[in-house]
Amino acid sequence: MERESGLADPSGWWRLSVAEQGFLATKLPRARLAAAVELVHYRQTGRFLEATDDLPPGVAEDLADAIGMRASDLDGWLWSGRTSRRHRAEILEFMGVRRLTRRDLAAASAFAAEELCPRGSSSGRLRQARRSGSVSPRSLMLLKVVPRRS
Repeated sequence: MERESGLADPSGWWRLSVAEQGFLATKLPRARLAAAVELVHYRQTGRFLEATDDLPPGVAEDLADAIGMRASDLDGWLWSGRTSRRHRAEILEFMGVRRLTRRDLAAASAFAAEELCPRGSSSGRLRQARRSGSVSPRSLMLLKVVPRRS
């Protein structure tokens, strides 16, 4: 897998927030570093790890230092194991991520029809709405699956 090369940590993006530290405090000590790595990697990339090598250089060491562990504790960690799958589900819940429901899709469709494109407006109006902050980039992605009104 290609390494996340452009994601160095000059601004602290790969560091843990206070809330994240609280979340990790609920994990067993032997699994805490793996959960921390999964959490920050998902937060920064939108995907979970397949291997420790997927991390930018130094991230595992920095996280290990932050939570009082050794980076070598990740050696041999089974990223596809049952504990990792449970961590991933807990991380998604902690971050408020959930599956898109029919109700969500209906709300996105109604928002698009009523607010963004009441008269079949162009993609320029969508971009303008995005720039003004009235719609999120994620909402625009969801709108790609919404059928056009006739």
